[in-house]
Amino acid sequence: NATPGCAPLAVDFTNTSTGAGSYSWDFGDGTTSTAVSPSHVYVNTTLFLATYQVQLIATSSAGCADTLVQQIIAYPTPDFTFVAQPDSGCSPHTVTFPAVVGAVSYQWDFGDGSIGSGPAPTHIYFNSTDTDVMYPITLIGANAFGCMDTTYDQVTVFPLPTAQFTLAPPNGCHPHVATLTNTSTGASDMYWTYGDGATSDTSAMQHGHTWYNYAGPGAVTYPVNLIVTTEHGCVATASSQVQVFPAVTAAFVSDTLGCAPLPVSFANVSAGANAYAWNFGDGQGS
Repeated sequence: NATPGCAPLAVDFTNTSTGAGSYSWDFGDGTTSTAVSPSHVYVNTTLFLATYQVQLIATSSAGCADTLVQQIIAYPTPDFTFVAQPDSGCSPHTVTFPAVVGAVSYQWDFGDGSIGSGPAPTHIYFNSTDTDVMYPITLIGANAFGCMDTTYDQVTVFPLPTAQFTLAPPNGCHPHVATLTNTSTGASDMYWTYGDGATSDTSAMQHGHTWYNYAGPGAVTYPVNLIVTTEHGCVATASSQVQVFPAVTAAFVSDTLGCAPLPVSFANVSAGANAYAWNFGDGQGS
């Protein structure tokens, strides 16, 4: 029944010889047999078609012999493997699958409900949970002779942390003290930038920070950022801002001594203000 087929190719030989009492088989691959009608499995681990010359020598009891040669064709055994690159990463995780040596057709099952075809596809994996997710990947490939093989790999996708915080109060006068409340989840490391050159790696749920505005003349806005990182290096960022109004310095100069009635001119040398209230100390004001 030796029709060409994919290795490992099992062949049953039916001996129809007559007048013989012993038989010598040479299967063409280095193995032999003396059975009447043997079976044999051909292995072809190359990338090419293999042709085997099978020889049967039938010998009678008188020592007369006859020889028959028949050809067996075994297509190469597909033995496909692949490695997803990279095989783990943070969501969304992009994976490129390599072309497989010897394969001419591809059927991919990416393990997340989606499928694909062709060599070297790229696929993006997501993980919206708070735990690692493993996706099993299946490739069914065929070589040029139609012989098929199934191979497997897997990809692990790590979840992203959630970065979030509140800042209260969000604005105030110099020096402005605000409380930052960290409500991030899934992170192991924190990194704060306050917009004024200061940083912190505190993981406390609450901490305070002071912002300044010495120069004025208007309000200064500071961007505040929190970067959170997981043990796998997955990163998320949250941002806010704080507004600090300038420092106010009240100052004036005037004559301080003289005979009554004493007219006094007051020179206002205050800084950072746009409204003024005077109390002259004698019950009058301005």
